[in-house]
Amino acid sequence: MRIWLDDIREMPSHFDMRALHFLHFEDILIRRGRPEEVSFDHDLCFEHYGGDYSKGRTGHHCLRLLLEACVKEGWELPVIHFHTSNREARERMGDELQNFLDGKHPAQRGRFELWGVV
Repeated sequence: MRIWLDDIREMPSHFDMRALHFLHFEDILIRRGRPEEVSFDHDLCFEHYGGDYSKGRTGHHCLRLLLEACVKEGWELPVIHFHTSNREARERMGDELQNFLDGKHPAQRGRFELWGVV
């Protein structure tokens, strides 16, 4: 399964699942399990485009959810791309992924913020 996370851009033909927002992405992971590949946008609702991140979770939250699921469920890390046009967010998401690859992510130390947390 290849997931395209984006609320406005059309899904490229080599992806087979489109997630529009955090809850949709979470539902796909819960129901379908580990994806082979995910491409992340960051700003996932109208308010995000104006810089208001108080409404709805972002693609960064989705990335964190996926990384936590990889640790908790024992999944191999899928192929990850960032197609967001938000340069600062792309850098932050890249840093989070690099921390995971370096074994320094909070989930790898047993701290889970999103996956399986009630």
